Amino acid sequence: MKFRLVLLLLIGFGLLVGCNNSLSFEEKERADLDADTQNFFSLVDSDGVHVRTSAENHEAVVYINTSNMGDEYVTDFDVYAEDSTLFFSYKTESVSDSSEKLVHEHYYVVNQDQSYETLRLIENGEETYFDTLGY
Repeated sequence: MKFRLVLLLLIGFGLLVGCNNSLSFEEKERADLDADTQNFFSLVDSDGVHVRTSAENHEAVVYINTSNMGDEYVTDFDVYAEDSTLFFSYKTESVSDSSEKLVHEHYYVVNQDQSYETLRLIENGEETYFDTLGY
């Protein structure tokens, strides 16, 4: 009886751990990215949204650069999925007089819960395009 109970608990725990994959993201510093990803983004010299995906570990790194866009900066980032499409959504704002130093480069590491057939980008509620896509 005890053996069955322990076996049942182990199976239940294994299912819970195995089903714990979820879509999430985390903002990181460039120095915290792996060397290949840092190298990829070092070749990018323009403003915009640049993405590097890795199918083998279900990860995407999104680099948003507003360095040459004056007073425009990123205020919000989110990621969500609908069927086989992964959406990256962000908002920008402009400031005319800022006493704070604005951050113009953002790196978001997105942990995917599955492989996606389509990637889409939403800026301030409107669909737009990626400036660079890499694998």
